[in-house]
Amino acid sequence: MVPTVRAGRSRRESRYRWAYVSFNLLTLQLLSIYSPCITANCGRKTLDDDAYYCNKELVQLLIFDAKVTNNSYRNWEFENENERKIIEMYNATLRFVATMSGLTRWQFIFGEVEVDTDSEFGDYHKKAIDETWYRSAILQHKIDPKSFVYSVPHESDPPEDGELKVTATMAIFPRDGGLEAPGCVTGFQFTHSLMYDRFMEITSKKTCDDCIETCASDARDCYVIDHNGYVVLSETSNHTGRFFGEIEGAIMQSMVDKEIFTMITVFDLQGLCEYERVVENDAIALLHPWRVLMLGLKWFVAEVAMMLSRFDFWVHGIPSPDYFGHEYDDYDDTRPSKPKKIHVDEEEEYFNRPKEIKKEIVYEPCDKKSNLYVMQQDKFIKGDGFFYEPPPPPMEEVFYPPYFAKRIPRSNLLMIIVENGYKVDRVVLSAEPEVIYHNESEALPCVKTKLNFLPRRRLEECYTEHPDVSI
Repeated sequence: MVPTVRAGRSRRESRYRWAYVSFNLLTLQLLSIYSPCITANCGRKTLDDDAYYCNKELVQLLIFDAKVTNNSYRNWEFENENERKIIEMYNATLRFVATMSGLTRWQFIFGEVEVDTDSEFGDYHKKAIDETWYRSAILQHKIDPKSFVYSVPHESDPPEDGELKVTATMAIFPRDGGLEAPGCVTGFQFTHSLMYDRFMEITSKKTCDDCIETCASDARDCYVIDHNGYVVLSETSNHTGRFFGEIEGAIMQSMVDKEIFTMITVFDLQGLCEYERVVENDAIALLHPWRVLMLGLKWFVAEVAMMLSRFDFWVHGIPSPDYFGHEYDDYDDTRPSKPKKIHVDEEEEYFNRPKEIKKEIVYEPCDKKSNLYVMQQDKFIKGDGFFYEPPPPPMEEVFYPPYFAKRIPRSNLLMIIVENGYKVDRVVLSAEPEVIYHNESEALPCVKTKLNFLPRRRLEECYTEHPDVSI
């Protein structure tokens, strides 16, 4: 497991102080702390339950990455006026880098942005090399080494503070002896609304005296989706982060048929399914003994207080028999009497109340299946760079409206223009996991027939690599 060490500027400390590691210590001093470390992989000996171990090579790599990135993240200076103009145009407020050792470092370009929850970039992105934008940038490098990966939070992702941001990342592969390996992923975050304004400004320019309709026309719908089919830009704001197949399923299916996208089916045989279950009664399942004792003590105190409140004569004394009937002699007997309150048995009313339906979330093991989609960017890079599906001939059934697809250069994005004047049947494609229901009358899949009855033994050799693993 690669530890994630984050570094960023803190509000309570100096501007560029590390969040979790202080780099004022010399490398040898830090490594001396981990001198008991045992060689990694299969040679590591068994440790006690309260013992800790580390990977010496990984710690050395972490210190190396920290020193390499220290100078570049000390102060931000624009190299030229054009660079400043581009940064200000899209309001790129933050830059960051994540390295193979698990180090994540970020810096605010124009000063720290105050948010309500006091959370920063590192609080939302803690996984370093396991972040989606990190993996996507590494894979994108094999397709187009000079391209950026643009992404927005998906609809199901937890929301972040502030306005919606676009994350742009690029992988850096150091070369040595004709070979290369991933070193780090660097990138920026900028305002989504400014990117949308710039997109509409470019795609709404009128040409040849309005001979070609632009994205500003009501007859066309324009989208920008990423390499997995999720909407990055759309004329409808709530489409951002959604899967394109849920919005234009017929066109998504057409792009799969035209091999613009490839559908990959993934099975999860160790999934968890959640559902709501109605609680049959008000009984509590299990309580800690101290909790039971406290509840009993509270009940006893309440009972004593109720009993004392009933003995009102302890405070006012017992009234004399001669006093009864004379307290209202000086008043008119014709005064209106107060309406009598109808006595209601509180206990009866409690038990006759409408039954409250309580529900709880229950998790059960299940099998799931997901259909994931990957854009075939080589089809655009090595081909014409665009794809156009013309309108169908007259009198033919229309399965999907005409559309135009073009890959945005140096990116993982695909621009799609849809002619919305055609009536087609609505098709919905989803990338969300679906539960697989097995027929009880039939046998389970062969992969699960004896899943829990297989004999197991420890590996006799050390296996840390495989010749078919590329990255």
